[in-house]
Amino acid sequence: MFIIGMEWKSPASLIILTIIGITGADYVVIKTIH
Repeated sequence: MFIIGMEWKSPASLIILTIIGITGADYVVIKTIH
């Protein structure tokens, strides 16, 4: 959630929110690995 709050100003946040909505856990795993 903190990532969304920080990136909320960026237009890319909308894309990120969409990705999170679709992948969900997969996004968290990717962020954890990287």
